Amino acid sequence: MIRKAELQSLRSVEKAQLRQLTTLFLRHKTITDARGFQLTDEMRLVIAVQATLPILKLGLGYYSNWIEVIIYPGAFVSAITILTPTV
Repeated sequence: MIRKAELQSLRSVEKAQLRQLTTLFLRHKTITDARGFQLTDEMRLVIAVQATLPILKLGLGYYSNWIEVIIYPGAFVSAITILTPTV
């Protein structure tokens, strides 16, 4: 979770960049609720800010390989097991 102090510590130029990047994120990415979870617009905004703050200097292109964020009401456990070779 992003703390208020983190946002307040941004310079005005960075805040403007974050606002623009968050707007683009909300426009181009889908945030979907699943399994009965009910997302509000405020939750979508918080998720978008949390997603864009780490890529503030990188740009939205950093997330070009995916289009959707799915929000579950609890922990999500994948049914797929990926095996990696041991060294």
